[in-house]
Amino acid sequence: MAKSSKERLSDDEDSGAEGSKLVRPDAMEKELIEFVAAVDDSRRRLGKSQLSPAEFLAVAKALGYRGPRGVGIKALEQALAHYRQSQKRLFPSCSEIHGLLLELGFRRSAA
Repeated sequence: MAKSSKERLSDDEDSGAEGSKLVRPDAMEKELIEFVAAVDDSRRRLGKSQLSPAEFLAVAKALGYRGPRGVGIKALEQALAHYRQSQKRLFPSCSEIHGLLLELGFRRSAA
């Protein structure tokens, strides 16, 4: 039986290490919900359970996110490596990756 969108979001945002940046689905901002949905669509289209940093960045850019000059894949890879080590999470959730992108200075362009 197919899961509802709320159940899928709940699965992605399950509880993790203390101090992690998990967001409850009912507390998500519209921008985060759109990012999570776009990542989910990309996972299905690519037939992958986890996306690479480059694929996460491509999803963000497709949604209109732009980072500061010189901040790109290397910065995201470093931020993910640090986050995985500090939070002891091999696969950060979509909301955690979205948060890392924001910390790196990525912002969504006005449509």
